[in-house]
Amino acid sequence: MGEIQRIKHQKALEYWSQILKEQQESGLCIKAFCRSRQMSHHAMYYWLKELRKEALSANAQVPVCTTQFAAVSLAKEEHPPCGNMVVHVGSASLEIPEGTAPQDLQRTLQVLKEVFLC
Repeated sequence: MGEIQRIKHQKALEYWSQILKEQQESGLCIKAFCRSRQMSHHAMYYWLKELRKEALSANAQVPVCTTQFAAVSLAKEEHPPCGNMVVHVGSASLEIPEGTAPQDLQRTLQVLKEVFLC
């Protein structure tokens, strides 16, 4: 990229950086913000991508810090088995075994509601 092109690109980055800051402060999504300013949201997304690329290349030049990790162990909570669940609706009782899939339980309760509570 020639010197003039680089300067133009840098100026455009500064301009769009300010526009994106205004968009974020407005609380509007990009499309709504652009519509209110009569701007192309496609251009906004393009320059957002360019600003991200610029930030990544700037971060690539920063020395990398070393990270140290410490071993962590989680204490396993012991829960007594819950056993089966018994649901009483009117004169009916339904025993639901431990480990029943949530979607099966939800469907069963829906049927009970439709049959007994309507």
